[in-house]
Amino acid sequence: MKQKFNIDKMKEIMQKKKLGNTELAEKLGYSRSNIWRILNKGVTPGTNFINCLLEFEPDCKYEELFVMEDDENEGNYGTNSGSIKVSQ
Repeated sequence: MKQKFNIDKMKEIMQKKKLGNTELAEKLGYSRSNIWRILNKGVTPGTNFINCLLEFEPDCKYEELFVMEDDENEGNYGTNSGSIKVSQ
């Protein structure tokens, strides 16, 4: 299992605040292309972005911004997938 950014939660925040990519980018101090990459390419945002998002939406908890997913490389020891495996 690996931890992945919860894009649906970010979209939920955007809907709640009635913001598009451009407006959210302006509010957080990021470019519209950064927002697009997170939403459409699955780019994992950095710590600074996550902190800005949590400040922007104080009702959101850090834990809500991440979900656990099956790792397609699970069991392939010796591969460097860049993610942390979590035992259950």
